[in-house]
Amino acid sequence: MRLWEVHSGQSFKTLAGYTNWVWSVAFSPDGSLLASGSEDQMVRL
Repeated sequence: MRLWEVHSGQSFKTLAGYTNWVWSVAFSPDGSLLASGSEDQMVRL
């Protein structure tokens, strides 16, 4: 999964370990944490 900087359009972080599609993403209110859910039924923080 890649994280993108919206204004520049540049990828700034690649997160490894995913084996299937990521279907959902949620950020904490302060933007310091990220949770993702993928097709392989894994939730990652």
